[in-house]
Amino acid sequence: MTMVKFSKNGEVMRDAFIPGNFANLVENLFNDSFGNTDKKGSFNPKVDIIERENEFELQAALPGLKKEEISLELNNNKLTLSGERKFVKDEKNEKYHIVESNYGSFTRTFSLPENVKQDSIRARVADGILFVTIEKADPKAGVAKIDIV
Repeated sequence: MTMVKFSKNGEVMRDAFIPGNFANLVENLFNDSFGNTDKKGSFNPKVDIIERENEFELQAALPGLKKEEISLELNNNKLTLSGERKFVKDEKNEKYHIVESNYGSFTRTFSLPENVKQDSIRARVADGILFVTIEKADPKAGVAKIDIV
């Protein structure tokens, strides 16, 4: 028996209901539940944020993107990372049997803590990872002693 599933937009999807293993069952359940049947427009880069003694570092996985295809903006103490990962298909006689990579536009916004030097933000790309380094402000620099007269 083949199970017929309906997506949110009403398209019928057919596939074998019984997966090869439990991991496939869980993956299929969550992918179908959240409407991720269309890979186009669903790229959401994974980000790690690390705190060190004198700085914060944001590491965003952006496979296949060049630095010219990435935008990084600071506005009102919010750091916004955006861009687009495009699917490049050769026009040769090739058949794609499986495409598991996600493609599309993305935007991620991060609120910066109060203890950072906003003018110290540095960014670089290496091996498909965007590294954004933000220095911490000296906590004593923002404190001023006020004499009471």
